[in-house]
Amino acid sequence: MQLSTPELIDYLVERRLVDGRDLVDGKVVVADVTRRNRNRRVEVEGARGLFIKQAGEDDQRKRDSLVREAVTYEFAVAGGELEGLESVTPRYLGFDQQAGLLVLELLDAHASLGDELRASYGVRPEVAAACGDALAVAARSGMGVALGGGAPALPRALPWPLVFHGAQPMPGVEGSAGQSQLLAVVRADAAHVGVLSEIARGWRVEALVHGDLKWDNCVVVDGGKRLVLLDWELADLGDAAWDLGCLLQGALSQLIVTSPQQNLAAFASGQPGPQVAAHLAPSNRALLEGYARTAGLSREAFADLRLRALRYAAARMVQTAYEFSMGAAEPPPQAWATLACGRALALEPPAAARLLLGEGN
Repeated sequence: MQLSTPELIDYLVERRLVDGRDLVDGKVVVADVTRRNRNRRVEVEGARGLFIKQAGEDDQRKRDSLVREAVTYEFAVAGGELEGLESVTPRYLGFDQQAGLLVLELLDAHASLGDELRASYGVRPEVAAACGDALAVAARSGMGVALGGGAPALPRALPWPLVFHGAQPMPGVEGSAGQSQLLAVVRADAAHVGVLSEIARGWRVEALVHGDLKWDNCVVVDGGKRLVLLDWELADLGDAAWDLGCLLQGALSQLIVTSPQQNLAAFASGQPGPQVAAHLAPSNRALLEGYARTAGLSREAFADLRLRALRYAAARMVQTAYEFSMGAAEPPPQAWATLACGRALALEPPAAARLLLGEGN
């Protein structure tokens, strides 16, 4: 049962997550910030705040996603093979599986890299490198679990963009007419389906992955001293290059969705020009280099990771196009341009390297 605000406060006081004296003194403020789940911020004057996620009892998919997120945080606090993960995730305070309720420490004032991306159409290279470092810490932390077969709550599933051409609409999303139209176009495109299937065959289960990483999930805290990765609801054991690919395409997709219609044809070709590559490449290269440096990759291993990340970036653009079509009677021009760009980059990896990393320009 979803807890009302008074019920939630009683729940937190009973479990000593909130001091009853602060409640009596009027120092506790609860704000509803619901998104996919019922999310609430609990701010306590002069004390630690809380971030609460709760899934409805009749929504098993959302409850399962909270289990996956909780398992990730439990790994972090357990240490052992996952030593280091706690430094790049929010502080975990508990999970009540029966209530479908996850409790995290509320982060102090923080800056989302998604906000930086939207403000300047890019992310500073030094911050992108820190994000690569955080991803390497998370991936390395999960390698022993991935290779050892642990964590039954993590299903070792392929990401939706690698299987959707033969599967149902995206889980948890009631497909619109526009999304159905977009899926039909991809499924009828033998070349695109073929390359997505080829990319899927290269999938590895080698690390802990976030699963649906966006720049919005990367936040700078502690006065710029630490980068934290949020929202591990789709966490899984899989290919470390997937999260990197999701971020590589993030700034490109942002450029497409904000571009005037007359510029979309250039993006659809996968060759919008060297000026776009010059804009994207510094932060994307810094992201990959930050990851490789922390992971201690050899030159050969880095080249392999880079290629996989580029291919996953192209595949992830299909999902981005699908998301752009949410609630639409037909896909908007930006969705078609994103889909076509992802197709071009998937079919021609050198074009992906030129556009996303500035190589060969």
